[in-house]
Amino acid sequence: LSGKVLQEKGFLHRSDKNGKVKLRLAGIYTHKEVLFFLFELKNRSRIAYPIQQWRFTVQDRKQVKRTAERHVALTPLCKHYEKAKGMDGKGENRLVVAFPQFTIADAKKMVVRLFEENGDRSPVLSIKGKHLLKARPIINPQNQ
Repeated sequence: LSGKVLQEKGFLHRSDKNGKVKLRLAGIYTHKEVLFFLFELKNRSRIAYPIQQWRFTVQDRKQVKRTAERHVALTPLCKHYEKAKGMDGKGENRLVVAFPQFTIADAKKMVVRLFEENGDRSPVLSIKGKHLLKARPIINPQNQ
């Protein structure tokens, strides 16, 4: 199914840039209690971008003074890259990440952090609950 999602065009436009590296949420898709997130990565610099790790958390949108901020880590069911993990200089890549189906309250947000190996170019993307509700069904998932 993640290969099918990689072929989709995408319909969302949430993105963040850091050091000529752009992380974009292209679309959210759903099929049988699973959410698929389609991310597009673009490297506009000539220096390769080796990916160290992805971090997915749900946290409070606003922090009131003197209160503890709660981060709940999300563990993906699978990750599927279009090309090899990472990006060459002036390259791009696409990634599908699958999670068990969930929703987010209005006072919270999902935060996606991408970390570079031996570097500081780390784009951070915030996804609100209203974006999750725009999830589209995967079309013709061959009897799965």
